[in-house]
Amino acid sequence: MFNLKSSSLISTVTVFLIVAIVLLSLIQLAYYERIEITKRDVSERLDYQIEQSIRLLLSNNFHQKDTTVNMCLFDEASDSVMIKQHKWGLFTIAFIKAHYGHFEKSKSFLYGNRLPHYMNQSLYLADHKRSLFLVGQTKLVGDLTIPDAGIKPGYVNHKGFSFESLYQGKSSGSKPTLPSLDTLEVARLQNLVDLIDSTKRRVIQSKLVANSITAGFDEETYFYLSSDSISLRNILLAGNVVVVSNRHIAIDSSAILKDIIVIAPSVTIGKGFKGNLQVFATHSLILKDRVTLDYPSVLALIGLSTETRVTKVTIEEDVTITGIIMAIQGKQKNPPYVHIDNGFLLEGIYYCNGFSSLAGKVNGTVLVDYFIHESGNILYENYLVDVEINRQKMSDFFIGAPIFSSPGKKDIIQWFLQ
Repeated sequence: MFNLKSSSLISTVTVFLIVAIVLLSLIQLAYYERIEITKRDVSERLDYQIEQSIRLLLSNNFHQKDTTVNMCLFDEASDSVMIKQHKWGLFTIAFIKAHYGHFEKSKSFLYGNRLPHYMNQSLYLADHKRSLFLVGQTKLVGDLTIPDAGIKPGYVNHKGFSFESLYQGKSSGSKPTLPSLDTLEVARLQNLVDLIDSTKRRVIQSKLVANSITAGFDEETYFYLSSDSISLRNILLAGNVVVVSNRHIAIDSSAILKDIIVIAPSVTIGKGFKGNLQVFATHSLILKDRVTLDYPSVLALIGLSTETRVTKVTIEEDVTITGIIMAIQGKQKNPPYVHIDNGFLLEGIYYCNGFSSLAGKVNGTVLVDYFIHESGNILYENYLVDVEINRQKMSDFFIGAPIFSSPGKKDIIQWFLQ
């Protein structure tokens, strides 16, 4: 009888313990589930704040000029949003951080502008009272704005025009000048290249102390400034980094460059280099064979009033660029000159208010003052030989920059990892 009672007691205690453990487990499970639900609700609330902040920033109603703006979107003390933005080359960097209680979330991105209406065409050639002549396999696909003298088939080195139709699209008359650039944006670019002049610098100089520098766009910009020539070789530079030389910058194919800005009087990008960057030069810009620049890269030659020599962009064979190429005369006396060799492919915008020797293909839009073609000792003005310009092949997702007058709405170019 005693053993039976003992067994019953043990069984009762065992059942009680099992039930208690199960109940505690259920309570604990409910507790953690409640925590996860709370985290999810907070995360969704923060995501919503960031989403609404992005909508506000990209809207036409956001006119804040301050680099940092703090606001409360929902009139609640526990909610707040910080929006930081600053210019990054031709584009703008935005950093948004949302707060809710002790929780926070952030996103950063690069944004620009949709293309203006006059870039919905393949070609804008300024009217200097001369016809445009097409030779060989030249194809113009998309609407054109051309001189009143029109387009004609041409003849160079025993080669005529290969097709029956001169172009595919509608044509209209151009003006003696290209569509103007935004004066404020041009002035800002002028201030950017003023970093070359050490007497005008307003930034703290940093030394290139490592072969690998990655700076987030929520951090202070890392400036590497030198009065000597700079060689970027066997180095990784990514993010919020600006490299400036008073003389010359040479970029080797061994360099890994992503999203950075490079500024110098002259810049040379070595054979076989591949990367993504914005380059601003004031005298010469050279791309060697087989260079590949990924979206959203920028090549900009900006004339200075102190520059008396002809400024020049030279692009050698088999170069591929996705982004924007610009050659701006600025305040200097002589217009810029852009020379491009065979095998060239541009996906984007080509703007030159000077002389342009164009070859290869442009999937996008071209705006130039003068075309020239060199053959031996002969210079042909307003001749295109074996060139294809096709606006229809340009990606619908290509985003431009506010430097082009009458820009479209603001839009995101790329997101950055936090």
